[in-house]
Amino acid sequence: MALGSARKRKAVSILPISNRKKCARLQNPSTAVPNTNGKLNIPERRACGRIGETMNFASLIHGGTKENKKPALDGLWCSLVRNCSSRELGNYVESTPNVMKKVIPPIIKKQIKKFEKSDANAARSLKVLYSGGLISKAKYKRMRSDAALNSNPTKTKSPLKTSMEFMEGVPVPKLLTYDQVQSFINTLDMGPVYNLQSTYGQGNRDEEINGVYRDLETLLLKIAKMYLVIDAKYYSAEKPLLNWFNREKGAFKVAIGADGAPFGKESEATAWLVSFLNVCTRVACPFDNFLLCGANCKEDHDVMVQFAKALTKEIQVIETKTYAIGSEQVLFSFELVPSDMKWLAFFSGELNNAAFYFSSFANVNQSNMETLNGTLGPESTNTWQPWDYKQRLSVAKDVEKFSKTLEHSTVTEKTKRTKVTNFIRSKKSRQQCEPLLGHLVDKALAEPLHNMNNAWQFFNSNLLNLVLDMSQIPDSVNSVKDLAANCPFLSYLMAIKEAKCLLLYKKLKTWFSVSRKTTFEFRFTGKESKAFCHYFMYLIAAVDSEPNESPSYQVKLHALAYFGLQLRDAVSQFSRQSVPQNYLADLKSNCRAVFHTAKMFLNHVNPTIWTIGYVIPYHASLTVSRFGLGLGINTMQGREAKHLHLQKHAKHSLTTTRWQQVFKHEFVTTLYLREIDANAYMYKHTNNSYIPKNANSDTVCYCGFPKQKRENNCKFCSNQIRIAVENSVQTGELDPYISQVFSGFR
Repeated sequence: MALGSARKRKAVSILPISNRKKCARLQNPSTAVPNTNGKLNIPERRACGRIGETMNFASLIHGGTKENKKPALDGLWCSLVRNCSSRELGNYVESTPNVMKKVIPPIIKKQIKKFEKSDANAARSLKVLYSGGLISKAKYKRMRSDAALNSNPTKTKSPLKTSMEFMEGVPVPKLLTYDQVQSFINTLDMGPVYNLQSTYGQGNRDEEINGVYRDLETLLLKIAKMYLVIDAKYYSAEKPLLNWFNREKGAFKVAIGADGAPFGKESEATAWLVSFLNVCTRVACPFDNFLLCGANCKEDHDVMVQFAKALTKEIQVIETKTYAIGSEQVLFSFELVPSDMKWLAFFSGELNNAAFYFSSFANVNQSNMETLNGTLGPESTNTWQPWDYKQRLSVAKDVEKFSKTLEHSTVTEKTKRTKVTNFIRSKKSRQQCEPLLGHLVDKALAEPLHNMNNAWQFFNSNLLNLVLDMSQIPDSVNSVKDLAANCPFLSYLMAIKEAKCLLLYKKLKTWFSVSRKTTFEFRFTGKESKAFCHYFMYLIAAVDSEPNESPSYQVKLHALAYFGLQLRDAVSQFSRQSVPQNYLADLKSNCRAVFHTAKMFLNHVNPTIWTIGYVIPYHASLTVSRFGLGLGINTMQGREAKHLHLQKHAKHSLTTTRWQQVFKHEFVTTLYLREIDANAYMYKHTNNSYIPKNANSDTVCYCGFPKQKRENNCKFCSNQIRIAVENSVQTGELDPYISQVFSGFR
């Protein structure tokens, strides 16, 4: 303090004696407080004098002159900045009108102009362009205008809009124009993209296809680098983004497969997608499934066949390599092939799923598929065994030799084909050629989403047939409006509507009016399946008839109710990734109950029901042992959602350049934007359950149907027929009460 005081005295002593009194006068701060207008709260004349004296003293101290005031101003500004807090400095600036109107706006406008030309604003513009997939040029221009411009109704000539200002003289930063956004996208380096036709379609000039693909190795490294950066920057060691499955860091597990892309009825398309299992639940997110190849052709087109063969060889090479990304050592192993059964059968070199040996997963056939209490496993003691890869190759060679013996035969091609399929059946196989996927065919597992949809479709078909038989609708009735109020079919139709399955409801109405004599066909999606999981008992209740009308109707209806309950619980188990206590045991119990109910009471088992009964529990045990996760890791949900995004990307493109544009948009959304902003597309984990949240509450039975407060179960679950159905399914033998019902016992 003494040293500081001495310095102050020394600073004052160098001033002329005539100015010392003025300096002492200025040391009284009580008369120098600025008001809200940036002026001192003293008479204006005195204020001007003091300000002038302060400037003179600053010039004497810092060396300024009348011609060059900068040294004095520098000293005053530095003194002010050093001695004021940020809040105090802000108050001074805000309370000075000249500063707020003449100084701040030009500075901010300069920064705004700089920002509008920056990559950050380009990324901001891209997020708007790709909101909801990909918006049109007109919509983007409208959103840009709405965000930064105000209409001016007083003007009748251009410009009709003025810039929106967030403070006087300072406009809101504008998004890039649509043309500027497109130009920016064209400057992005998304890596090499190759033409499918020129690479793999050289031998087929009759049919030119539009399709492109990326180099698999390059794409994998780009994705791995992005994930490593995001994991290190935004996630903690306690809650990381990436799961290494108890392996060393950098060991990425890859899923690869293809499926038809929905580009319209007359516009067939196929897309190959890649995802990393290390992101766990995010494999169900479209932004974590990456486009590898796309073309406007069928899945089994020759170009796709050649691409698959080349891809299989490339995968074998990639799995032997170790890569360096920064300081991390990275390696890739291909673990899963998510796909539907049609695609899998073709790329496994098999006959289609209508063959005598119908499954790509095991040697089950049409004659033994309804076996109760069967087993699936690699041992010879099991009822069915998974296909052996060496056996596949052996049968494929035998089929090739047999086919050559028929080349010079005079029989028709249809007869030749029949002879070949019969030969394959005699080999107790479905293999007709070497698997296009190579050893990857052993990585294909039952897929939860499609099996769930097909199983609920099976449930609906059985319920519909039962309802139609009971309704006895005359052929002359061809409109829903003409049905009686107590008609079971009408009740069923209204229950479908109440379950919010509106597309199914419309299809049923159209089918009833136009083509009721044909079999009703409707492909279930995840939306209908989830609705059925929650409301299947309301469908049962809607068509419940009087017990004295038909015992067979009552038994089958209660069997469907039990089937739906077990299917719902099985879906809830095999669609999840987490592995709760007793996961495999509970899953096996539910899946077997689904199979047994279909066999014993619905008198029909199709490939989907057999797959749920035996394959899904077996494959779930494989995913638990390999990854510590449930079968939900093999879901197609993210890939199906991805196809909808691809459809939006293709919406505003020409057919000839469709896939080039799709790949460009795909790169922006899945890689570029996330590289500069990891939260550009956030994964929203859903807690939606296939089991209703209020199931097993005071007023709702576990099946999802209302019950009385003091009752343990609803009227259906406590019904004697329903209990007898459950006992029959559990024991594998028909409960005596069922026989009594059919014999007329009440």
